[in-house]
Amino acid sequence: MPHEHDVLAAFAARIGRQPTVLARAPGRINLIGEHTDYNDGFVLPMSINQATYIALAPRDDDRTWRLPNPYSCYNKLFMIVKILKTR
Repeated sequence: MPHEHDVLAAFAARIGRQPTVLARAPGRINLIGEHTDYNDGFVLPMSINQATYIALAPRDDDRTWRLPNPYSCYNKLFMIVKILKTR
């Protein structure tokens, strides 16, 4: 399971500098009641020792977002101009 230092090292290795933002969302599971809490049902969520991290840094060109995956050699590029035109 990656930790904060692993995410920072992977970001620096792929992007060439440190991120300006690092966020972590803890993992959880629902033992009972998947998607029933908003219908007055019962749920029993529990935390687990997994987490999702995202590291961010502004780009110089303000044109693309790069989403590197530390478990893959592929990056996902998003053109900001295209995203803004679809809204």
